[in-house]
Amino acid sequence: MKLLPLLRAGSFSVRREAVLALGAMGWRPGLPEEYATVLIASRRWDEVVALGKQAESTLIDALFDTDREIQDGAVAALARLGDVGTVRSIRAAMRRGGDLEVKGVYAAMKAASLIEEKGPAPSSRDL
Repeated sequence: MKLLPLLRAGSFSVRREAVLALGAMGWRPGLPEEYATVLIASRRWDEVVALGKQAESTLIDALFDTDREIQDGAVAALARLGDVGTVRSIRAAMRRGGDLEVKGVYAAMKAASLIEEKGPAPSSRDL
């Protein structure tokens, strides 16, 4: 479907219109990543967090979005659900690089820092 790539467009208004158009056509996300993309484009952060690890890679991609509110939402969501593995994935995304904007790198570093500040999740032995 030609509208799906628009869910990751740089412009928030384009993403919002793509979500609306897809919904009007009866399209439903088939993969967790598609669902996470729709939720992120709709800025439904609590629902993104509820997806847990299934949303992680999509949230990491959102750190490098051109929309500051999307970046900030991704930082906050990753800070809530991220762990040591998430930090490794964020750092790997930064190493892949390419033409990363400074704001995206800053958002990625902020997310990694917030996750590290939480410390490791308690093990079942600690409960």
